[in-house]
Amino acid sequence: MIYCKTCGLLLPAGVTTCPECGTPIPPQPTAPARPVYTPPPAAPASDSLGTGGNLAMLLVFLVPVVGFIMMLVWSFGGTSNKAREALARAYLIRTLIAVMLITVLVVIGALLFSTAVSYSYYLY
Repeated sequence: MIYCKTCGLLLPAGVTTCPECGTPIPPQPTAPARPVYTPPPAAPASDSLGTGGNLAMLLVFLVPVVGFIMMLVWSFGGTSNKAREALARAYLIRTLIAVMLITVLVVIGALLFSTAVSYSYYLY
């Protein structure tokens, strides 16, 4: 809505002079264009392994030396399948955490055993 600055008359849209007093009306800025929504680009198709692929990988990981070597190869880019790489990295991290925990428990057990043996030796 536009009002005349001289007489205060409500002016219809598109007029260049006030019909009441004849004052020229400065051009009004046009409303900014509405933003156009563009949807994000579609994600590439997922290259999942499926049940058979996951089962085959888990069976390979069960083989002691070969499974660890395949974990390393698939974890560090030896495959173009991102799902296989992610699963191999997850199992590699799980394996390393398990090895560290077992090592800590063995060291604690060895210390407790040596303490018990040496304590019983001093009793006699």
